Amino acid sequence: MKEICPIIQLKSDELLINTLNLDDSLCENFGNGFFISSGGLIASVAHVLKNGEGINSYALLNETLHKIIILSRRLTDENEDHLDIAIGQIDLGGMDFFDPMQFERVQESSSVTTKGFSRRLVNVETCEKLIPFDLHGNYVEIPGICLDTIYSSRSIIMKNSFTVVMGDSPQIINASSINFKGLSGSLIVNENNLIVGILKAGGEIGIKIVGHAMHIEKIKEMYLRL
Repeated sequence: MKEICPIIQLKSDELLINTLNLDDSLCENFGNGFFISSGGLIASVAHVLKNGEGINSYALLNETLHKIIILSRRLTDENEDHLDIAIGQIDLGGMDFFDPMQFERVQESSSVTTKGFSRRLVNVETCEKLIPFDLHGNYVEIPGICLDTIYSSRSIIMKNSFTVVMGDSPQIINASSINFKGLSGSLIVNENNLIVGILKAGGEIGIKIVGHAMHIEKIKEMYLRL
């Protein structure tokens, strides 16, 4: 989907980088983002969309990495108002995009699908970082169920988050979550293909992968304040 793109964190400050000229040792991490305006506005989670300490986030489009200028970012872990969201912009127009005015609230026990690019960042057996990284990754659509609309962990209730159980897909069954690194920032849609969430993190429970997602309405609120 052209509205979704891989995001790569690099030790660089260049505005544009051709992937053919990329030094893999500069790659720090991966994630996903999706466009929310034709003018290059891109939404993701804050731990994917960040800059500082010599590292910037880039959107990968047609073999070119475009530096993302961060417009708004919230990353808080201390209380029930936990947020992990960000909006940035690339210097490129005419993008296919998802309309934030059509975002919806997720419903408990509803069917959802996670869409994004997964990448293997490490050797599964040794857990050592892979060089070269898999820049492009594989586009995946992973079906699941919204377990609940409020995420709880370590006795902390996070009202801006929800959980998704992903276990009925051939891409997930008998696979370790280590094979699905780089999915942070992937969008989550409901049965009507409307965005309801944005994937933050995941982990294994048996053969199932449980995702921790942010309610998409928080991105909409951030968008309206720009």
